[in-house]
Amino acid sequence: MSTEHLFSELQLAVQRLLEKNQQLSSQLHQLQEQHELLQLDVLEKDEQQEQLQQKMQTLLTTLSEAAGR
Repeated sequence: MSTEHLFSELQLAVQRLLEKNQQLSSQLHQLQEQHELLQLDVLEKDEQQEQLQQKMQTLLTTLSEAAGR
């Protein structure tokens, strides 16, 4: 193989690697955005869970007080 041919093959391989790197970077960015959205969703669900637990505790306290009368 000639040096020019090897250099052309190397250039092509480097170009493919750069394109693949761009694709992977784009995928990583999308996954990071999805992760952030999921984290926000989990925080929201945790907050809803906490509010529900507080309401249940209030209800139990009210029922206990009513039963004690």
